Order: sequence, then structure tokens, then C-alpha cells
Amino acid sequence: MADATIALKTKNVFGLPSSFGLQNANRKVGRSMPTAFGNTGACAASDSLEGRIDYSQTARYRSTTLRTDLGSLATAFGQVSTAEYSVVPTDLSLSYSASDNATLTFKGHNHESNAHSSMSVTADISKIIPQAGFGVPSFGITLGSNCSPFSADISAQIEHFDVNDADGTHIHGENTEKVSCGLFMTFSGIPTTTDEATLETELKAYFAGQGITISHLTVTGTDENNANSQFDGFALAAEFYAISD
Repeated sequence: MADATIALKTKNVFGLPSSFGLQNANRKVGRSMPTAFGNTGACAASDSLEGRIDYSQTARYRSTTLRTDLGSLATAFGQVSTAEYSVVPTDLSLSYSASDNATLTFKGHNHESNAHSSMSVTADISKIIPQAGFGVPSFGITLGSNCSPFSADISAQIEHFDVNDADGTHIHGENTEKVSCGLFMTFSGIPTTTDEATLETELKAYFAGQGITISHLTVTGTDENNANSQFDGFALAAEFYAISD
């Protein structure tokens, strides 16, 4: 018997343009089943509550204008996408590695009952996203000699609330203006400064130069490694909130 014909093709859940090479897509339905048990322990009654559907998509970028190519997925982050399903994108992460293409991951959701069709509140997060899609951006950190960014992960999450009625059925949901962001970077070599306050100043100046206001940016951790058996290394983690001008 011959092998079955299988179409090896992933779905474009969030409507990414052709400059993104789609890697995989996932759709996960979660339902709850409240139950009541009799005096012998047997199930006497149960209900199946319509649930939430979670979506995710991973893609590799393969061009030179990543920020621009994301289009409204970045400039109206949180708006319902209807490319494949009806999905509210709430989480975006970008991973950069030295000498490699950037990897993007979107996550979102919708509901079986009273599904979201449009969001009144969205956010423009495009300016926290570097335009380049190959290699690792420095995000304004002064590198000095013998230092180069080795990897970077930047993420954004728009806060979203859902409301259920007394029977557990979804009735409404909306985004808020709170957009939580995170940045984690590693370096081969040691940057010019490892002082947290100076690093914060450099990151704020970088984002200001991109045209976006950053609120409450804090470098939450640094890690400097000096060894006699390998190249020196450095890492930093930062958290902030994005506020579009």
C-alpha cells in the first residue's frame, strides 16, 4: 500500500504576510464540566460549559523590514484577526539570535459563546519592534570594543478581561490600555557600562528615538561573567510599559 498523501502546510492564524515563513499553528479548545455526585460516589449530573479557544503561531522572518511588514498586527495590537479564525492577539514575542533570522510568536484567544468580533481598545506597539529581522539589535546599549549582542527576546502583552454570566457563559470581553513589555539580552563580551541606572537611561533613550514613550522601565537583573576559559559574557533583563504617542 502506498503512503497516504499528507499536506504539510500550517495555517496562517494571524494573517502574517509572505515575508514570514510560517512554522506551526496551534488551536486548543478548553471546556469545563461541573459535576454533582450521589451518595455512592457515582456521577448524578453534569454540565458542559462552552469554553475558551487558545491559538498560537510561530514564524521565521525572512526579509528586512520586520516592523513595517507586521502592519496592523503591530499598529493595532489586540484587534481581532479574521485571517483563518476569529482571534484576539494578546501576546507577541520576538527572538533574535546572532547570525540568524528572527522568530516571531503570536498568541491569542476567542470563545465559543459570544465570540469577540472587534475590540474598542488596541495599542500601537510597532515602535518597540526593531525594523531589522536578521541578527541581534543592540537596543541602544553602548557596546564598546570586543562586545556584541548575542541574543535578544522582546515581548508585549496587552491586558484583556472577559466576563461570564451566572451560568458560566462568556458574554463580553475587552482590552485595556495596559501593555506590559519585557526585554532579555545576552552579550558576547561586556558592554561599556554594566550599571543598572545607566543601562536604563540608554534603553529609554533608544525607545524615545523610535518615537514611543516608555513608562516605568526598570532593569530587573544583570549577570556578568568573567572567566579564564571562555569569552566574557553579560546579560540583562528589563520590564516596562509601552505608551504610544
